[in-house]
Amino acid sequence: MLSLVGSVIILMVSLTDLGIAVGISKFVVPLNDKSSKKAVSYFRTAFWIEILLGFATILVGLIFLDSIVYWLGGIQIKGPLVLGFIIAGILSFYAYIPIVLQALQKFWTITFLNVFSNLLKLIIVATLFYTGYLTLWNALYVNLFAALTILLVGLLVIPRFFLKKINWREDVSSAAKLFSFTKWLAISYGLNAVASRLDILLLSHFRSSAEVGHYALAFQLSSSLPLLLGAVSTVLIPKVSAYKTQDQLGKYILKNAKSALLIIPLAFIGMIIAPWVIQAFFGSKFVSSVPVLQILILNYSLILIVNPVSYVLYALEKQYLLTFMNAVTLITLFAMQIFLIPNLGGIGAALALLFNTIIAILILTPILILFFKQGKIRI
Repeated sequence: MLSLVGSVIILMVSLTDLGIAVGISKFVVPLNDKSSKKAVSYFRTAFWIEILLGFATILVGLIFLDSIVYWLGGIQIKGPLVLGFIIAGILSFYAYIPIVLQALQKFWTITFLNVFSNLLKLIIVATLFYTGYLTLWNALYVNLFAALTILLVGLLVIPRFFLKKINWREDVSSAAKLFSFTKWLAISYGLNAVASRLDILLLSHFRSSAEVGHYALAFQLSSSLPLLLGAVSTVLIPKVSAYKTQDQLGKYILKNAKSALLIIPLAFIGMIIAPWVIQAFFGSKFVSSVPVLQILILNYSLILIVNPVSYVLYALEKQYLLTFMNAVTLITLFAMQIFLIPNLGGIGAALALLFNTIIAILILTPILILFFKQGKIRI
């Protein structure tokens, strides 16, 4: 049940990611003075957007609580979901902090905050586990405490742009520019958020809780790759968004192609040792998690290769193409999971993710070839 509530939290937080971080980086990174009136206006606008989104997350969750409980199939999840909505709201507030740090290109601070938060949760959860007090509610309280702590620490380490006096004319202008740039990204990120949690939600609906637990284990073991992907995007999106020339984009794509030569062998090593990892740390009881873990490792490795290439579309201001790609892949993912999960369970969910990543690559490749032929990218 914890993995299910966690999936709902991640889904709701992801739905509030409207591409604001990309927009702020697009407009603030090129500015020489990051504390200028113009830059501060963008930061202040982002702050109030994230505050509103945080409250909206909690409110929408409570409004649709009964419907969500019905879909997930159990009144016993109602209480944990309420606490989950509050955690999601706090994490939505926190989203403002990495937005500022990303635009200021303080990547080590972002890394520190992420490591601090995860380490804090790990220490507390491990303590509860070994003392016999690890329950669903206690695990959620740990997540609530960690979310509040990281929010407060984050507010201490960033410049207090949000405290500066509101300039309505400047801020409305900043909001209009942000909306113009991120309107397609907002849709794209929303589609991507739904796609990223669809596996757990549909597994919970069609299969047993035990099978969901086995899939969640494989997902958690492979989660280092999505975390690495998030770290890569944090660094690359501001950098790539600021690219102005065809040569810069071409060199960036070539560097990314070379990184694939390292990622692919590591992926296959991970797939080979997956059975040993499951057996050594979790025993034969979780042997069904092995093929799921292997498929997920391959899937996330491919995403780690292709996602940075897609950031080129930010620099070309063709965000609507990402929205189109995410819309198509959400439809294909849902169709494949509806067919594969009832028949193959967790393996079907993982295969659907892998096939969907391949479809995304097949969509993105001709788009980039077209831009290359048009001279917008030069290699």
